[in-house]
Amino acid sequence: NDDIEDDEDGDDDLDIVIDKSSKNVNVGSIKCPITMQIFVKPLKSKQCGHTFERDAIFGYLKDKEKASELAKCPLPGCTNILTKDQLIRDVKIEKLIKKQSRNDQDDESDDEGAFDLTLQV
Repeated sequence: NDDIEDDEDGDDDLDIVIDKSSKNVNVGSIKCPITMQIFVKPLKSKQCGHTFERDAIFGYLKDKEKASELAKCPLPGCTNILTKDQLIRDVKIEKLIKKQSRNDQDDESDDEGAFDLTLQV
């Protein structure tokens, strides 16, 4: 086929490779930016889309309320004002956590008794 040219003209085109074989989820995406812990009950702002651990964001909102301050999204650069009403369950993050948890269990079970060369005496 003469329409397809070989890439021998010196162009430094970047080839992008997407590796879907990795079972590990980006850990940063399943950690609360406030607590830096893996989410247990993730809540997402309907306004800005940022996700926080339920107890952490409710505590943050309560502290701001006590200080009579507007509760700006705690992520740097985000100017969204947060309210309890706009927070919803982040089902996508919940699924990521379950997937990562399953992968971690699979990794552990792969090692269990794989080559147990212990001799019973």
